[in-house]
Amino acid sequence: MAKTEIFIMTHKKFDPPKIEGYVPLQVGRALNDDLGYMDDASGENISDLNPYYGELTGLFWLWQNYHDCENIGICHYRRYFTNKEKRIMTIAEYESLLRDNDIISSFAVNEEPYRESYAKVHNIKDLMAMRDSVAKLYPEDVQAFDDMLDAKRISFGNLFVTKKEIFDAYCEWLFTIFTDMGDHIDLSGYDAYHKRLFGFLSETMIPVFAQTRGLKVAECKVSIVAEKAETVELKKAVSVLVKERRIKEAADMYVAFVKLRPDVLLEHSDLKHEIPLIEVIISTLMDENKASSPVSLYDVSDDMDELFRFLKAYNSILLEGKCDIKAAESEKELVSRYTVSEQLKRNMDIYNEEYVRAYVR
Repeated sequence: MAKTEIFIMTHKKFDPPKIEGYVPLQVGRALNDDLGYMDDASGENISDLNPYYGELTGLFWLWQNYHDCENIGICHYRRYFTNKEKRIMTIAEYESLLRDNDIISSFAVNEEPYRESYAKVHNIKDLMAMRDSVAKLYPEDVQAFDDMLDAKRISFGNLFVTKKEIFDAYCEWLFTIFTDMGDHIDLSGYDAYHKRLFGFLSETMIPVFAQTRGLKVAECKVSIVAEKAETVELKKAVSVLVKERRIKEAADMYVAFVKLRPDVLLEHSDLKHEIPLIEVIISTLMDENKASSPVSLYDVSDDMDELFRFLKAYNSILLEGKCDIKAAESEKELVSRYTVSEQLKRNMDIYNEEYVRAYVR
């Protein structure tokens, strides 16, 4: 029996870290092609509920079917616990922390009260439905749940490492709550992002479980090592259409994709901050074509990476003097090679409006 294993939840092919003890686990396998990893579709499972539970279908499978380790942990294909040197933590580092702690969880971030931040992005009725189920099934945990609702320091991501017996107890508690509340919510009108309700609701439940049971939690930094797979997928799809000069199709596809998966716009999904620039590129090319502009963004390139590089350089020049930004000589030299259309100038002003105001403030 292995002492400690860390399972990497994934729904896409990726490059797993070459660190002993890390095991990829495909979630939602019942609904998707086999990626060649261990998966959540055998034995007792809820793999077909992955659109609603996200990575928790892997959590459920491990609880019900995997018993070959003393300590067990969960991370994601692009999110990992990292040490002070910003390297992915080793099994030895986890085991060292677990000598003096019961659970390793993600480092809490400063937020407004959780009930307020949740209500801005999701349906607050779902969060309150979970509270009702906690009150009904585990009344001893209601105070801890209310403390979580009012907390301004919240952990996110569903990453944790603990002893297997604590893991099993937590899973039994969590899925019992979710089974009960499932009878009182309606997800039929939710898009693909918000439909992953149970995955979102579970993110803050480790502190609730730990508080009542007197468990000691060690908080560790979580690093995002790659962009969200759907964000990469969107960029690639737009790149193909832009290169083929099918701009109207690119615009329609972009709008449809973002409507289905608004999470691709989030900062931690788009690490290179390029999704907003896609809007600039598409809008500019359409505007230039409509106005029969004598110059075009296509004069720069039809390659999306080159367009991103040009727009970032051009924006540095635009912001110079407005913000604490100084354009590099290489950026100025790149931009000087081309004539910028009035349509691009206007779209970049729109792009920068909120950014500049926030930056100066």
